[in-house]
Amino acid sequence: MTYDTTLLETLETKVDHSELPACLTRNRLKSEYFPQFTRSQLALVITLGVLFFWISIHPLHPTDLWGHLNFGRWIVQHQSLPALDPFSAEPLQERWVPSAWLAQVIGYETFELGSYDGLVGGHALLTTLAVGLMIGAIRARGAPLCWAISGGVAYYLLSLPIVGVIRPQLFGMVGAPLVLWGCALLPEKRHPLVWLPLVFLFWTNLHGSFVMGLAMLGLAAIGATWQVLGETRSLKLTAVDPRVMRFWMAVGLSIAAVNFNPLGTSVFASVLSFGGHAALASISEWRSLPLASLSSALFFSSLILAGVVFKLTTRRWELTDLLLLAVFGLATLSAMRMLTWWAAVWPWVVVPYALAAWEARVGRSAPPAPATGMRTVLALGFVFMTLLLAPPTNRLILGQPRGVAAATSPQTPIYIADEISRRHLQGTFFAPLEWADYLVWSQPDGLRPLAYSHVHQASPEVWQAQQALEAGADNWLKIVDEHSLRYLVINKQRNQSLAHQVMQYSRRPQSRAHVLYQDRRSLLVRVFPEKSVLVRPTKITAAR
Repeated sequence: MTYDTTLLETLETKVDHSELPACLTRNRLKSEYFPQFTRSQLALVITLGVLFFWISIHPLHPTDLWGHLNFGRWIVQHQSLPALDPFSAEPLQERWVPSAWLAQVIGYETFELGSYDGLVGGHALLTTLAVGLMIGAIRARGAPLCWAISGGVAYYLLSLPIVGVIRPQLFGMVGAPLVLWGCALLPEKRHPLVWLPLVFLFWTNLHGSFVMGLAMLGLAAIGATWQVLGETRSLKLTAVDPRVMRFWMAVGLSIAAVNFNPLGTSVFASVLSFGGHAALASISEWRSLPLASLSSALFFSSLILAGVVFKLTTRRWELTDLLLLAVFGLATLSAMRMLTWWAAVWPWVVVPYALAAWEARVGRSAPPAPATGMRTVLALGFVFMTLLLAPPTNRLILGQPRGVAAATSPQTPIYIADEISRRHLQGTFFAPLEWADYLVWSQPDGLRPLAYSHVHQASPEVWQAQQALEAGADNWLKIVDEHSLRYLVINKQRNQSLAHQVMQYSRRPQSRAHVLYQDRRSLLVRVFPEKSVLVRPTKITAAR
């Protein structure tokens, strides 16, 4: 058999590439209209994508969440802010306006738009945004992107005990990196004078932690003033130095912006009085840092690492950095919840000094590889797969939202809440704080808890009664009568003593406590008034 080799010979002929058609030589991945990614930028996308996915696979934890959503729903429905506590069975007769009203409204509108998956996705997105902004804030101090990414990861890890719960404080975790970013830019740039006040304008209406941002900015202004004073050796020259003026102008404008809120100038007094409320001292996250805890391990590990960097670095320490570490370190020792703000200042301060120590011993790293369009394609593909695999975004894309049982933590009392709704129960009741929030959420028009997660709104007498009932005090029935409670919702695991006493009392012939429902985790009991006619229910609902 013979072959015609004319075509092969034609193909083997060497042709100058300049003569090839443009459609064959064009590389669209190197087009000026297509961005080119470096390895560090690809690592940034992967890090943030993994973080978003990791947070989104965790269910909604009931702590604080439903209480804030209750307020968001009330504000939206009434188109106003409550002057008194609208949920408690015994509200304080003192004027009160929720300082986190904007965050509560955003949370409720997110639920209305995306249901439970919307809340899970919003939680993941907000936390990922906070970490991304921290990376940008560290990058603004001159650190390479790979080092800034490590600082962002440290920000998330240090704040783990707090960041796992949806609460308005997450908006503060977004605000803190923005303030630190502004502090890094103010010595050279003027534009932070425009957007920093806007950050505080929103922050003060989102959460009371705006005072932490003001503290960061104020400490940075003090540090900048000291540094310029050391350079000029003159108070007059220091006062007119552009760097000092920019910092103190930022402080003044930010304080002025804070006053644009429903409370006006009294917002500072409101936040400080909230932090000093006696009821908060008995809540774990407001206690001093316990030694045997994850928070303590994270804090002291970071403190030791900061000490090692302090000894090894060749970079001269600035007063701003020392003040931030000292002030927020002492604050964290006093209250575990302050670990969030230590988590913000620690990487922003330590990473530049750790970089200097590394370069002094290892040398500067090799120049980064050139950016390529293929890395951009990989980044886009990773983002697409993250959105497709993450449970909340997957369900939103498919239009198949998950129900409350799949999206919420097992600690959420969904079954006893369904029983209360089925029976259309109304009146005052006792329940653990986080359970009370969800029960009001599921039955908003009929139930009023003795106390719920907003314990700063409870009087000392109410808070003592709540603690006594949770601990299973022997005089529990007397407390129930004093506060006219009609129902007891008991967590059998946390309130074992109370559950045991109530069950024993309910078996007596003349008992005023009637069990309406129980399952392995919860117990619902109706308590009749002391001098009422007793009619024993004919049927008790129990979970199978």
